[in-house]
Amino acid sequence: YCEAPLFIKTHPRDETAYAALFPGAVILERTMPGEVLNFCLPFRFKRAVTVQSWVLRGFTAAEETVFVSLEDAKRMIAL
Repeated sequence: YCEAPLFIKTHPRDETAYAALFPGAVILERTMPGEVLNFCLPFRFKRAVTVQSWVLRGFTAAEETVFVSLEDAKRMIAL
């Protein structure tokens, strides 16, 4: 699902060091509600992907939204 530029918005309790995993990514502030992205950016995303979260149900700032279950994500990591 990853194409540049990559933006990462994590859950507020997620403490993963995404900047180390994805050096070229823009890491958005974890305390910012994801819903704000519908209104605060001067562009639209090509694709938004979420793992085990329904935040994308009301997300209008992306042309395509993809929901990945936790089980699917675990399988992807195991590949």
